[in-house]
Amino acid sequence: MTNRPIRSHPKPRPALSVAAVSVIAWSLSLFGLGTITTATAAQQPEGIFRRDEPRFVLLDDYLHFVLIDRSDVADAKGRELLASGIEPRDFISLVEEVEASRRGRSFLDITARALRRPELEATAGRIYALFEKGRLELARDPEEISRNIDLLSGTLRQRTAGRERLIAAGEYAMPQLLEALLQSQDSRRRAAAQEVVISMERQAVVPLSEALLSLQDPGDQERIALILGDIPYAASGPSLLSTAESTESPDLAATARNAAKSKVGPASSANEARLDLAKRYYLEPEDLTSFPGETHQLLWSFDPAIGLLATPIRTEVFHEAMVMRLIERTLRAGSVDEESLAYWVAANFGREIDQPAGYDNPTYPSSRRDAAYYAVAAGAKTSQRVLEIALEMNDTPLALRTLGVITQTARTDLIQSGSPLVRALSYPDRRVQYESALVIAGAAPESPFVGAERVVPVLASTIRFAGERFAVVLASDEEVYAAVRATLDGAGYTVLPRGETLESIAEPLAETPGIDLVVAITTSQQQRSLIEEVRGDPRLAATPYLGLVEPAAVFTMRNVFSDDNTIRFRDEGVTSPALVNATADLVASAAGGELSESESLGYTLRALDALRDLAVAGSGVLDVEDATRPLISALAASQEPARSRIADVLGLIDRDAAQQALVDEALRGSGNDRVMLLRSAARSGRRFGNRLAPRQAEALVDLALDGGAEDATAAAAVIGSLGLPGAEVRELIITP
Repeated sequence: MTNRPIRSHPKPRPALSVAAVSVIAWSLSLFGLGTITTATAAQQPEGIFRRDEPRFVLLDDYLHFVLIDRSDVADAKGRELLASGIEPRDFISLVEEVEASRRGRSFLDITARALRRPELEATAGRIYALFEKGRLELARDPEEISRNIDLLSGTLRQRTAGRERLIAAGEYAMPQLLEALLQSQDSRRRAAAQEVVISMERQAVVPLSEALLSLQDPGDQERIALILGDIPYAASGPSLLSTAESTESPDLAATARNAAKSKVGPASSANEARLDLAKRYYLEPEDLTSFPGETHQLLWSFDPAIGLLATPIRTEVFHEAMVMRLIERTLRAGSVDEESLAYWVAANFGREIDQPAGYDNPTYPSSRRDAAYYAVAAGAKTSQRVLEIALEMNDTPLALRTLGVITQTARTDLIQSGSPLVRALSYPDRRVQYESALVIAGAAPESPFVGAERVVPVLASTIRFAGERFAVVLASDEEVYAAVRATLDGAGYTVLPRGETLESIAEPLAETPGIDLVVAITTSQQQRSLIEEVRGDPRLAATPYLGLVEPAAVFTMRNVFSDDNTIRFRDEGVTSPALVNATADLVASAAGGELSESESLGYTLRALDALRDLAVAGSGVLDVEDATRPLISALAASQEPARSRIADVLGLIDRDAAQQALVDEALRGSGNDRVMLLRSAARSGRRFGNRLAPRQAEALVDLALDGGAEDATAAAAVIGSLGLPGAEVRELIITP
């Protein structure tokens, strides 16, 4: 992959791939005593799965057939077991009882073996995911956590078991661990709890940071600050600095500031530290994601009367919620700066973009106004900074949302060389190009700027290409290319000639107004270099990319590129209908979907209105004459409502070709269409005088003499507006 900033969207993945094998060894020693049985048997009902119970038999058979290399039978048994609807916690009991009966290799050993086989990988991944879910449910159960905290005061074996189970529970154990830290009279237990919390590292940082801000007792706060100082994660920096700045206790202030030294870098205040952390959350890195791959994360708060409180929130909108929370604290402290506002607005747009349909977000109730309301209120300067964030991260949906807001607030003085609006004219997605050109044209800039020459051509391209979609297919095999091309042709794409690399199709690529999709059919090893080449080309930096690879590599490649929602992988043997669905889903996720017919027409009409306004205003910065050729080409092929708008704009362009095209098209036309075109030609004549060829003037006279009432009158109006020589007018008068 390239080094460009990527705003990842960690989404839950349904099954683990071969990469999960590396996790198995950790799971084997998860509870510190070698097997899962030691950790959980005491809490599980004994003997609930007899050896003749159907699910016992299914799991036993599944493990047996994996071991004897009968993958076909093992897969069938595994799928039947999954279809039985067994609950995750019950599955843990089932695993224990089957393991006890086999007295051989463990479930996890055999699962690792199954995951290495392509023909078993999908089923084995689902079975392991069921096991993992059950393990987590057990580890996170409040009663189980309470028992494990009690073990911290026991024997060495008990302390070891309790410690490992609490670390496995992670953040879910923090409310009770914090209580043990602050309220326990047992110093040995308190010290053991502190050791566990420090060992939990990042899983403990956010809950402790929230508690630090709201604890009432300076002594308790100092204890938490010391613990946070011992955990090498920077996320606690803002809370430590905020505590140091707000406390009246000199000792606490010194402790908190000292603990923050290694975490906040050059930041000198809590506000600066919060903004730095908010920017990191915005990138959604894994070290700020407590439960990668899970559907929910935890949002923490602290109530002095109750303690730590956790609110589950969908992973898709967790990081946005954290960005907004951090910046809102700065705003409540009375500090307002453009950068903070920009990240808050960007995160709020991101929340709307990523939030699952119908989801009741606990941090943003439906009664609150939408993101656009706050973006408009923040002003054009802040919105331009949000657009800059979107361009830096190749975040097409965010760029489009932001441009929709800038349309309402753009000011002429913000359109400058190198500004985000101008840079958006060269963005890989054509919607973004169109929207930025429309915003700039609507603002009617008065001062020249680098990039002004692109505005009118982009507007003109909406007339010719808004409804077209272009695709690149990279493949070494001509037959494979032809099959994929046929499928994409059927889906409405114009496919460029075959190439194995971008360099091999440089010429047709340069002649294309924009690429909407890249499909690459090659090995997984070659995919990586192709992705680097594609993402290194500014024209394709954000273009949806679909890689078709060998079946055994699909899950691995998906895992490697799981943080980039513009890249997807499918089996190279994918059927034609499945390929169409895959490309549609990818384009919808990466670029907001394909341009519909009505959306294309909307862009065309908006662009024509913008060109007309520029022509009427006589802009000295944006030259509408640059659109003459595409407008003439489009006139003959267009229909209403675009056709009359095209004619209207041509009538305002000071070019011979524009006036002549209107008259030629009128002479070929008839009825109301002919009259409309002649009126536009008359408008051109009034503004710019006669630009017609002699043959056209003669044809107009003939039409004025021989045409029907409306046609003749319209033609006569053109003759008069053009100020044609007296001979033409004389001919009209003397001819009966």
